[in-house]
Amino acid sequence: METDENSGTIDIFDFSMTRVAPPISADKHGDFLNASWDGKNFNNSYVSNGVYFCRLKTDRKEYWTKLIMINIK
Repeated sequence: METDENSGTIDIFDFSMTRVAPPISADKHGDFLNASWDGKNFNNSYVSNGVYFCRLKTDRKEYWTKLIMINIK
């Protein structure tokens, strides 16, 4: 995400708005905040296929988006 913030935290929630993974740090690289998630939950297992909500919190704002998890094996 393009922003003038230097860092933030990403939280991932399932459809019932239950947090499914530990918070993820987002750090600034160039003009963008970057982060990655390995798709694993608190038990170190991959989350189920489906829609998840992501919240990026910075010092000044919150941003929300959705992601779709599809595990292909």
